[in-house]
Amino acid sequence: MELNIICYFCHEPFDIFLEMIDGSSYEIYDCEICCNPNSIQYSIKNKSLVRLEITSAND
Repeated sequence: MELNIICYFCHEPFDIFLEMIDGSSYEIYDCEICCNPNSIQYSIKNKSLVRLEITSAND
């Protein structure tokens, strides 16, 4: 699933791709504009996105 998100750092939109497999996942995507790492935590249930959290991955 392609999803348009807002960068945690520069607040600009960019696209990511999420696997639509039931369960919780954690991925890091670098912003296409400012190159900072965004931590993406999400949950899928019955092929639907039920939780999405975007935070800094600079820890």
